[in-house]
Amino acid sequence: MPIRALVLFFSVVRVCAEIPECCCTKETVETTNAAFTDILDRLRATTFFRIFKVSLNENCQFWSNPKTCSQPTCAVCACEENEVPSPWLSEQQGRLVTKAPGLFDFVNRTLESEFLEWEQDDDDWIVQSPNSKMSYINLAINPHTDTGYSGEGPRRIWEAIHGQNCFDASDDQYQELCLEGKVFFRLISGLRSCVTAHVSGNYISANQQIKPNLQLFQKSLGDHPDRLDSLYFVFVFLVRAVHKARQALLDFDYNTGNPEEDLYVSRLIEELMEQPMIRSCPASEWFDESALFEGNPLHPQIAQYKAHFRNISLILDCVECEKCQLYGKLQVLGIGTALKIMFAKQSPMPPDAFQRNEIIALVMTLAQFSDGLHIIQSFQQSERSFRVSGALSIFSLCLFGVFCFRRCRTSSSIPHSKRQ
Repeated sequence: MPIRALVLFFSVVRVCAEIPECCCTKETVETTNAAFTDILDRLRATTFFRIFKVSLNENCQFWSNPKTCSQPTCAVCACEENEVPSPWLSEQQGRLVTKAPGLFDFVNRTLESEFLEWEQDDDDWIVQSPNSKMSYINLAINPHTDTGYSGEGPRRIWEAIHGQNCFDASDDQYQELCLEGKVFFRLISGLRSCVTAHVSGNYISANQQIKPNLQLFQKSLGDHPDRLDSLYFVFVFLVRAVHKARQALLDFDYNTGNPEEDLYVSRLIEELMEQPMIRSCPASEWFDESALFEGNPLHPQIAQYKAHFRNISLILDCVECEKCQLYGKLQVLGIGTALKIMFAKQSPMPPDAFQRNEIIALVMTLAQFSDGLHIIQSFQQSERSFRVSGALSIFSLCLFGVFCFRRCRTSSSIPHSKRQ
């Protein structure tokens, strides 16, 4: 029993764990994340970063989908016109990225439509809707929480998204993948892990209160170290992308028509860019994207990578839950922007290489994964405290047992005549 207690006790001590496909440890990531938190929180409260433009009414291209989520928590409130910065409303319509043929055959679909070809030199990593179909959403009043969206709908969505892994590998075949395949796998897995972290950390209970759900966390993430690794990986990937786009982010025009707040946003971005792990962020210590595709931004396999990631952005149109679709599209655009930066033909990229929505998505996706890491750490701390408490209880019982046993032995060794 004492040995069992000691094993339980020392099992709560954290070890320095490297993140697969990265050059850093979880401890380094957590330290970096702690330094980012306050800046990201202040950024997400600004007009520029809290208003996101998105279409939540696109038809599903893959199967018949009536979009019948009946949960009131699934609904999203769009901005009134007076909430949207006037310079944004007066802009010309953006360009539409269309769909390529033959990329949707992995699933039987009942909705048939024609698909147009992408331009080969297009740098966008997701399919975007025309401005006429898009709405402005205030992320601050539509936070990422559990919505109750579960069952066959999300199962089918994630199955379709994982089906877009162009390297055709299941979880148990992961080690056989090339580095490019492992990175694609990690990006998809990390996206799902981040969603799961937010749902378990902001779970809606039976009495409609939002509270952490440790049981859900353990079942979905805590008992799956590989899924946790993937969330850490995407955070590292995003930090590296922000580093590479550092000058573009510093030079970007954060115009909302409010000069005072716009200056404040620029200064916050400067503060974020001056964080040591963004200012320097050496590939040898974080993530070395030059190891992918032989370091060639014109590698023919990048087009395949891009096509499959674009398909993932289209699959999100099939999500019945509006809030789930909102944050899915935000994070897929954020990761897609990071991919655009990593494999850019021109480096560093100029500010005009980015659309405003890409900048918002990149920074807010970093914030979403930052939150995800905090949620994981909170759950793990609760679990460690519980295990320490349990280990100490067992250890105390063992000591008490040893004391009683020795007391009994001492008592039994006294001659009967002396006891009298």
